[in-house]
Amino acid sequence: IWLAPECRLWGKFSSLNMSKSLELHDRIARQRIENRHHLQLRNEIYLYQTSKRRHVHLEQPSESIMLEQPELADFRDGTLPSVFDMCKIGKLKMPQSQLYLQKRTRVNTSSGYLDHHLHERYCDRKHEHMVIQGSMKHEGKYMNVSTYAAAYTSSFGSFVADKLLKECVFCEPPVVLFREPDDVFAVGEKH
Repeated sequence: IWLAPECRLWGKFSSLNMSKSLELHDRIARQRIENRHHLQLRNEIYLYQTSKRRHVHLEQPSESIMLEQPELADFRDGTLPSVFDMCKIGKLKMPQSQLYLQKRTRVNTSSGYLDHHLHERYCDRKHEHMVIQGSMKHEGKYMNVSTYAAAYTSSFGSFVADKLLKECVFCEPPVVLFREPDDVFAVGEKH
């Protein structure tokens, strides 16, 4: 199962907005409390999937504090945090200028195989980046650049689908169930 919840309440901009005024702080804090049941559901999905020896993956911007919440403790502790840049893996670009958008991303995954192919795939700096801020006109409508950058590119979707299908052939157990070092597809120092 691939989970990609909206990061609006847990991203760096929500934390920045909380510092702007007491009213904004209280509103975002209240919305976070109201959102807790969604976090609990994601954790239950993780527990169910791993109990069935199946994989689960949760994607968020790297600065998101969603996985730091106590409701996701099992998910956080039983997965590998794969951090990478969307310009490298997903070839994320602005539509008009063709400038890349870096968008550092984290996928907490129960799959050592997927982690091996995602983790530390950072930008090689061989291209120019545009900052993810402001708005732009796309397909005749104005939208925030952050909204545009939130959608997956076909390159990223194809990359992940290919790795997930190959992982099915290996039948690797979720990393939380590893009993021997040889159980994992790729073990690095960080694990």
